[in-house]
Amino acid sequence: MSQSVKEQVKSGLRLGGGLAVFLIAMAPLADGFRRIVWAAPPHQLLWSPIGVAELIVAAGLLVSTAHLWVHYFGGCILFGTIKGCFALMAGTPIPRLELAWAVIIFSVTLVLIVAVISRGTPLIDRIALTVYVFSLGWSADKGLFMPSPSLAVGLAALLASWSFYYWRPHGLSTEQD
Repeated sequence: MSQSVKEQVKSGLRLGGGLAVFLIAMAPLADGFRRIVWAAPPHQLLWSPIGVAELIVAAGLLVSTAHLWVHYFGGCILFGTIKGCFALMAGTPIPRLELAWAVIIFSVTLVLIVAVISRGTPLIDRIALTVYVFSLGWSADKGLFMPSPSLAVGLAALLASWSFYYWRPHGLSTEQD
């Protein structure tokens, strides 16, 4: 049974709105990181009430709309993984070992995002996806696709989310979210 035109339009507007909110959430996220993380000396953070408020707004927007933008984000990770594989074969100014680690991290991320998409996005997955987006932004001023400890934190959040659903008792229902 196919969807009516009205249902297709509503679905398209919902997906487009979710993507728009994701892109809009990047503004307070980037500005909050600029105020708190990027302007600070290495291994320190600056205290900025405005920066904290911006990060809270960004987190709220990302968590509440994660089920809408996860497909777009997975596509971006896929594109980055493919581009990284081509860069490994062709050679770049980036050392191959660092690039190989980035490709491995993004490949594992892609597998975990596909798992999230296949089971829907309950609250714990939304939080894990938001933590991963925050971990990407944490060191974005030094180069977005370079391996860093913050990426390990984001990957750990996705792995924790995956293991929570993988190891849960099979008799429990997850329809509560």
